[in-house]
Amino acid sequence: DTIIIMSDTIATAAVTTATVATVATIAAATPELTYESTESSDAYLLAKRLLNDGDFDDAMEAIGTAMGVITSQLASPDLAAVHESLAPLYYLYGTTLLYSMEESDDNLQGVP
Repeated sequence: DTIIIMSDTIATAAVTTATVATVATIAAATPELTYESTESSDAYLLAKRLLNDGDFDDAMEAIGTAMGVITSQLASPDLAAVHESLAPLYYLYGTTLLYSMEESDDNLQGVP
């Protein structure tokens, strides 16, 4: 249950749903909202690490929180859903859903 923040890198020993508050804080600190700034942000990297660790629920929460924070920072709420800065998060969201479904299909292999 430890999160260590060192400069621009987050190292996690064990991550819980308390991570969502950290993601919100990190995402709010993103200086400029671009595709590249999101993809290199600590919030995105944390969500990606959660995905790679197989923690799909926490990854989904982290992605949703980061998307909410970024959307709230955009000047035009009408265009927020299609802003380029959300593209990496949409992709990561889809990937997380896919992996989650693949894992649940593996669990159902022996069920008639």
